[in-house]
Amino acid sequence: MHPGSLAELARDLDILVQAPVLMTGTLPPEAADLDLVARSSEFQALAGHLEGTGFRRWRRTWARFDTDPPLAVQLSAAAGWGSGRDHDGEELFRDARPVDGFRHLMRPGPAVQLVLVAQSLLVRRGSLPTAKRRRAEAAVQDGGVKIWHKATDIAVILQLTGPLNALRRLLEQDNWTRPRRVAAMARVLMEGSPSTLLPMARQLAPHRTRPLLVSLSGPDGSGKSTQAARLTEALRAVGVDAASAWVPTTLRPRLPGVLQSVKQRAQQRPAPPPGGPTTVLQSAAPAGGAAAHAAGAATRGRPVALRLAEHLWVTSAAVSNARAMWRPVWQHRRREVLVLDRFVLDADAKLVYWYDHRRGLDIRVERRLLGLLSPRANVTVVLTVTPETNHARRRDEFDLEEFRAFWHIYGTLAPEVGAIDVDAHRSEADVASDVLATVWSRLP
Repeated sequence: MHPGSLAELARDLDILVQAPVLMTGTLPPEAADLDLVARSSEFQALAGHLEGTGFRRWRRTWARFDTDPPLAVQLSAAAGWGSGRDHDGEELFRDARPVDGFRHLMRPGPAVQLVLVAQSLLVRRGSLPTAKRRRAEAAVQDGGVKIWHKATDIAVILQLTGPLNALRRLLEQDNWTRPRRVAAMARVLMEGSPSTLLPMARQLAPHRTRPLLVSLSGPDGSGKSTQAARLTEALRAVGVDAASAWVPTTLRPRLPGVLQSVKQRAQQRPAPPPGGPTTVLQSAAPAGGAAAHAAGAATRGRPVALRLAEHLWVTSAAVSNARAMWRPVWQHRRREVLVLDRFVLDADAKLVYWYDHRRGLDIRVERRLLGLLSPRANVTVVLTVTPETNHARRRDEFDLEEFRAFWHIYGTLAPEVGAIDVDAHRSEADVASDVLATVWSRLP
């Protein structure tokens, strides 16, 4: 029988293991997840049990999404914990304290709790959340007069004396301003030994320059916005720092004045004979369905200046869309995962639709430019529905034939970016479950 709550899961894991395992975070039932630190044998037992009961792993997080709320376990190995990698982790279990109702799941002793919070202070580059500060303050009150000496003994083994000293200074003051955090972390590096300098510098360095990017793609009316919101909420529920953003993918700038003049001069030329080339540079406003028959019109025979103007126009659109792709990535650069309601695949599809399908232009160069300038999604999911469904939902945007053209374009472009199709004809909950399983199993 699968656990239905985090408290039930904790009891199941307590029965499974045969030696102490630390619960370092908030205890059930108030906890949003279980944060566990285990010796090697217990780590293997826990990991095997979680995998066998439907949990999926991403990094050190094991999660199940078929419960409400989802269940998540943050599982870490005690050996090599901290900045010192050549220890077995036994010091973390010093003075561990039992928790009511459990045999083997235990709370860290006060001195260990201080070291755990000091490690977090290092990783967060001098920032300490309120809950962790309260945990450290409670450990100081509970540990007695020699608590800092005991914590220092443990920190020496784990090579965390610098962060521990920084924590002690922080607890004696108000929260640090940003300049004081920078100065405090610089002092941490200077207080350490040469052997700890590189490991601590690595932990101080930002873990990412941008979030992992998840793109939910498909023509208008495929359900992207709904599923982006649900996916973001589910990721947050299992402890992932996730955000979502909508990305405009229809940017088609107006021609600059000089190119407008070129276009006007070309339009003033005598009309070609029937059956000859007829395409001229069109306005940037969306064309209606009745104009779709002009797609693929011949481009040969047009003035060089006109063809150059056309490609400069498309290049401007590619650059504008690439800039739009980067904007939310930069705004959410500190997040762990960013869920994007349409992204590069959708911008590429719109580029192909407006300039290749509708105007018959060869835009291979401009498409490559869009790909080179845009951030690459780590996971791309295409929500597939029928063109009739898109049209029923968004008949104000395109007619049925245009939606059919879009699906043909997506079918060609999606394999180029390794996109995964998810059938979006089903209920929102069923689609959300598949999207989440697809994304979770493919996040790097």
